[in-house]
Amino acid sequence: MTVRILIAAVCLLAIHEMAELLKGRGMPTEPAPLDLRLEEMPLSFDAWTGKDIPLDPHVFQAIGAEMAVNRRYQNRSAAVDLHSDVFTTYGIRVLHPPELCYSSNGFLVEGGETMEISGKDKKAHAARFLTMTRNDQHVYCLYWYQVGDKTFWNGDDQRRVVQSFRGQKFWPPMIKVMLEISANSPDEAQKQLKPLAEPVYDWVCNYH
Repeated sequence: MTVRILIAAVCLLAIHEMAELLKGRGMPTEPAPLDLRLEEMPLSFDAWTGKDIPLDPHVFQAIGAEMAVNRRYQNRSAAVDLHSDVFTTYGIRVLHPPELCYSSNGFLVEGGETMEISGKDKKAHAARFLTMTRNDQHVYCLYWYQVGDKTFWNGDDQRRVVQSFRGQKFWPPMIKVMLEISANSPDEAQKQLKPLAEPVYDWVCNYH
């Protein structure tokens, strides 16, 4: 896995003190039993074939996730780096934006926009698409956080998702998915990323 993916994964850390903050507000304080094993994510999604890339144990420890996976998926025309984490302890605070992490590691973030992905449910789900350059290389990142079939990438949407947990017994796990590709244009990058992002979204939905 590229160094930039590992750096961004660490920067996306969103671990917060939850139990004391939310106790007494009708919110669950006990993490749900995990039935998700990220390593079971398929190595094949349609035309994409993946290969595991080991994650440095020190990086995994810094992320603070329950589990993580690094992959490189390839089709006939492109290669995409995938990083995904499972978090069982998080809260309602604003997520650390990866734009800041990329910027602090030599990338020029030229733009960001909401990109919609849809799975088998045919509904539009929000993800964040970043356009960046470094050393004359064009790099694009698509990421989202997912709880059940809900996705979000900003603090306001995260709070709305978390508030929907009121009355539940267990605090559901949160899955982060991030895809990165080098391409000649944003349109080219999106055309490559979307066919991989959507079946990954569907797969994550099966574990809630």
